[in-house]
Order: sequence, then C-alpha cells, then structure tokens
Amino acid sequence: MPYLFFILIIVFVFIIVMQSGMTARRKKMLDQLKAGWGKPKTDDFNFDEIGLYTLHNQQPCFHQLTEQTRVDIDFNELFAFVDRTTSHVGQQYLFDRMQKPGNNIAELKSLSDKARFFTDNVSEREEVQEILVSLNNS
Repeated sequence: MPYLFFILIIVFVFIIVMQSGMTARRKKMLDQLKAGWGKPKTDDFNFDEIGLYTLHNQQPCFHQLTEQTRVDIDFNELFAFVDRTTSHVGQQYLFDRMQKPGNNIAELKSLSDKARFFTDNVSEREEVQEILVSLNNS
C-alpha cells in the first residue's frame, strides 16, 4: 500500500512538472510572436518550397505574373520584405496571392478588412497566431 501511494505522488509531481513546462513553452512562444509582430523576418527564404503551392494551385485567376515580370521587379526580394506570416502555409498562400493579383474589388476589400481586424484585435490575433504556428510542425 505505501508503494502505491508513493507511485501516485510521483505521477502527480510528474504531471505538474510537465504542465508547468508546457506553460513556459507557450509563454515563450507568445512572447516571440508579440516581439516579432510587424517586423521583417530574418529567416532564410527557400523559394522552391514557398512556391510549391503556387505551382500546384490550378484555380483560374485573372492574371498571373510572368517569370520575366517577377525578375524585372525583383519579386523574391519584394516578397521577403512584405512577408510577415506566422506559418509556412500562410507564407505559401501569400506568395501565391502576390503572384496572382485579382481584379475583384469586393474580395480585396474583404481581405483588407480581415487584416485590419487582426491589427485592431490583439488578443484574437495572438490566439490565431498560436494556432497557425502549430502548422509549422511536421
């Protein structure tokens, strides 16, 4: 009987230690998200990987930038400057959207309104960023 009690205490202490470690990691991640909000990325950009979504996205679009246009405007450097995404999926989506500019004003206004919402609502933004960061894990 004393052994069972001892094992239960060890399991309880283990659970508490694990929980506090997860809380500390979550706090550290949120601090990094807050510190990096709106700042340029310092990561290396693997444009072969980033462009995979664009390569496979066959949805019809109004216009797609040609290779010559992308070279002329230094598209990769422009993208690296503009990119403030949290996840690899978001990065690929932004890369695709920048290469396929639309002509639907209502859609562009909706996208702008969504961006403004997250700029104005910090707690919702951080909650969504925390969820999106999990998409970076394999």
